Formats: sequence, structure tokens, C-alpha cells
Amino acid sequence: MLATETTPLQASILSHALLSKSEERKIAKGMDAAMAELGSLLLKDAALRSEAVEVVAYQSQSGPAQDIILTAHDKLTIQVGAQLQMERQEAKHCVRQIAENIAKFDGDRSEVFSLYRDRVAAKPLKKAKQHLEEYRHYRDRLIESNMRLVASIAHQHKDLGVDVEDLIQEGTLGLIRATEKFNINKGFRFSTFAYWWIQQAIKAALTEKRGVVRLPANVVDVITKLDRAKQQYLHAYGRYPSEEILASLTGIKPEHIRLASQVNGLGLSLNDDRSREEGSGLSLAEQLASESRSPEEEVMASKEQAFIRSRLMNLNERQRLVLTLYQGINQEGKILTFREIAPKIGVTLERTRQIYHEALAALKKDLLVEANL
Repeated sequence: MLATETTPLQASILSHALLSKSEERKIAKGMDAAMAELGSLLLKDAALRSEAVEVVAYQSQSGPAQDIILTAHDKLTIQVGAQLQMERQEAKHCVRQIAENIAKFDGDRSEVFSLYRDRVAAKPLKKAKQHLEEYRHYRDRLIESNMRLVASIAHQHKDLGVDVEDLIQEGTLGLIRATEKFNINKGFRFSTFAYWWIQQAIKAALTEKRGVVRLPANVVDVITKLDRAKQQYLHAYGRYPSEEILASLTGIKPEHIRLASQVNGLGLSLNDDRSREEGSGLSLAEQLASESRSPEEEVMASKEQAFIRSRLMNLNERQRLVLTLYQGINQEGKILTFREIAPKIGVTLERTRQIYHEALAALKKDLLVEANL
């Protein structure tokens, strides 16, 4: 038997050993320590400090760390408001208390840490850059040592229309997000926490690669279940199942199968036999191999476009523009990056991202109401 050739990506994944629980904890603590030091430098700025404390204050978690943060911040704020001169060492101590306890806080600190990174990018002070690089060093070790987990989850979703290496790339983005959200103070292992983020990123990629918008996880689960059942039936019988057989195999109602298919890329996947119901006996993949579409297919395509347009019209003008440009469903069919879109609408890169996600949230709500899944 010939040995399977290892791809560069697979070789990179295999080159990093898994971490023990103690190693994982040590790295996570290193990340927090770096962010505490970075915060001690940056939170001297009253405006940034107020913004960071506000993020913590509005979370439902309460405990010693939150109490210390709010008390120290109030002390600094009162001194400024009363125009009193706090001793330099006392003020420095209050700032450090805030920074260290944000790192210890058992809630979501990712937004505060994002504020830190944005500030360093805007004002790259030497010491601040050093602490941020230290944080990234630890973070990268955590990412590299968990790439096998990404590969494992990606292989669970193979044969669903997206190349495994593409799924690994998408899963890696979920892993990176997990490192930003992870909080060792909650007491569980990183790999346990990261599994959900990786899986969500891969499921979102499966939908996005085949559709117009990212869908909620429960809708993605239905679509994935349908695709997997179709693939298993194909391997067993050499043909795709009818809607009735698919309903029997999955326990999903036929009307929900039709709605899920419409939501999934606003049409069926390449492996669906949409036209078989119309008597052609061909799957969509086979239809695409031909040079022209039948009148029935033209009608179906027209309905899909109407479905897209009707949902887009529920968005405001700016949301609609960002979504169509980023997804490439404009007249030119050209896909633009957020960086390319931002000047066109006169806002920052970050605000462009926010508008895009606001548009997705609005569309998701409409799709869920329509599908009732």
C-alpha cells in the first residue's frame, strides 16, 4: 500500500505536541499576566479606563475582582471630580488594581483586551508593544498546540461540499477567537472551551460557502443533518433520496426540508436533486454541467433571486450596500473586503465590520421566522 502524502498544513499540525493541563494553565496565566501589565500602562488614560470599567460593570457576574475594579475606579473618579490631587503612587496603585483584577475577572474580558490592542495599534508605545507581543507569544502557543483538535473537528464535517483544508482554515479562526474569549479563572480546560468555537466556525463556513449569509447554529445543524443523510444514502444505493425518504431518514418534516433547502444558500446544494421532482432525473450538480438551463430551472433561479432581494430590502441602505459588496451579490458579482468597502460608505474599517454583522443579524431573524426551525 502506498503511503499517503502529508500536506504542508498537515505536517504543520502534527509538528506541535498537545499540552498537558498544567502547561495549558501556565500559558493561560502568562497571557493574563501580559494583559495585566499592558492594562497597567494603558489605563492611566482616564477615557480608556472608564470605557474598560464600563464593560466590566455591565456584566452580570459579581465578585471580589469586580468590586475591587469598581472601587478603585470610583476612587480615581472622585479625586478628579473634586479636583483633588491624589498622590502619584496611590493613583498608580489604583490603576494597577483595576488592570490586575480585570485579568482576574471571571466574566468576559475579551472586549477590554480588544480595547487594549486597538490602543496599542493607535499609539504604539515601546513598553506596551512588548507586553502585547508577550501576550501573542503565549496565545500562539495555545493555538498551535490545539490545531489537532481543529483538524479532528474539520474531518467530522468532510464530504459536505467544502474541502477539509478550507474547513481547517475556518476552524482555526474559531480557535483564535476561543483564545481571545478564554478565561482560565472559570476553572475549565481550554480544549473543552475551544471545541464549541471551532465547531461553530466550521458550521458557519459550510453555510457561507454555499449560501449568502451565515445562519444560526440550529439551522446549520438541520442543513448538515440533511446533507449527511443524502451522502450516506448515495453511498448505499447509488442515487440521492427523494424528499419522502429523506424525511424518513432524518425525522425532519418535508416542509422543513424544503425550507431548509431554500435557506441553505437560498437554493439546494450541488448534491440535491431539486429538478428530479420536476421529472428531469438530474441532480443540480449534473444540471450545472450542461451549457444551458431549462425554463423550469430559470423560474427556480428567478424565485431564489426574488427571495434574496426581498430580504435585503428589509435592511437599511448602508447595511444592504455592505452586505451585497462583501458577499458579491451586487450586479458586478465582485467580492470586496471590508477595507475596500469602508471608503465607499465613509466609515472606519471596524464600523464597516459592525454594519455587516448588524445586517447578518437582521437577515438571520427573518430567515428563522420564515423557516420556523
